[in-house]
Amino acid sequence: MSHKRKLNFLLKLGIMITFIYCLSVSWTVDSQDLARTNNQAPPQGKASIPVDANQLDVVEGVIPVELKCGRAELSAPNSIENIPCVLRNNTNKPISAGAVYTSIILEKDGQRHVESSYGTFDTFLHPDFREDHKNNLILPRGEYPYSALPSSYESGVIITSVAVKIDYIEFADRSALGNNQAGSRIISDTRTGAAKYKDWLAKRYEQSGRSVNAMLPLLEQNEAMQQELEFQTGPEESGARLYRNFARRTYKSKGSEGLVKHLKRQDQ
Repeated sequence: MSHKRKLNFLLKLGIMITFIYCLSVSWTVDSQDLARTNNQAPPQGKASIPVDANQLDVVEGVIPVELKCGRAELSAPNSIENIPCVLRNNTNKPISAGAVYTSIILEKDGQRHVESSYGTFDTFLHPDFREDHKNNLILPRGEYPYSALPSSYESGVIITSVAVKIDYIEFADRSALGNNQAGSRIISDTRTGAAKYKDWLAKRYEQSGRSVNAMLPLLEQNEAMQQELEFQTGPEESGARLYRNFARRTYKSKGSEGLVKHLKRQDQ
């Protein structure tokens, strides 16, 4: 893999990991509305192609976690705008995290090429996050919207097909499903990054004489975080950014007291 392609992959992976929080705070969705949305044709004037949803193995006659997808919407022959899917939990256990693998088949000058990526969601990014969002699980028989991020390719490329599959599902009791080619590692690295950032922020708080005002600029900076935390992977850095966003939101909604509560809290 060339250096440029590697950077592009890491960037795309990092961006997709940031999808975690957005998904994890959006569980309350009406199932009938989801079904209607999934079955609707794309907006007038937009092209679309079917999405091949590859399912997990059937267990006792039921797909344990089902992936239902509508047609992928194209804004141009080389640009996907949306891949609308819904995950349905057909088990009796709440789902805490998971990863979806997306493959996009491209053609140019008679040559076929596959672009693939992982998208993850996680309701247990960090104990502090779980403390503030105790109910953010995909409950048994629950559904939840999942959509891969938009993707565009160079001129002359034609998107011919799209396939998605569940790579990894983690349940609240820590049991799991899926081939797990990379999903659990990505989720684990993201959690590691969040924990690294929280620990770093707590130490900075102590070093500042427990001054929240002296620490607040850190919540708006990238350079110090990147230099001092020495991230090993793109998902680690994404996890740190997610915790930083969580800390920023906590300060804005609950003030200094709410933020300090987390900084003093010992992770479990």
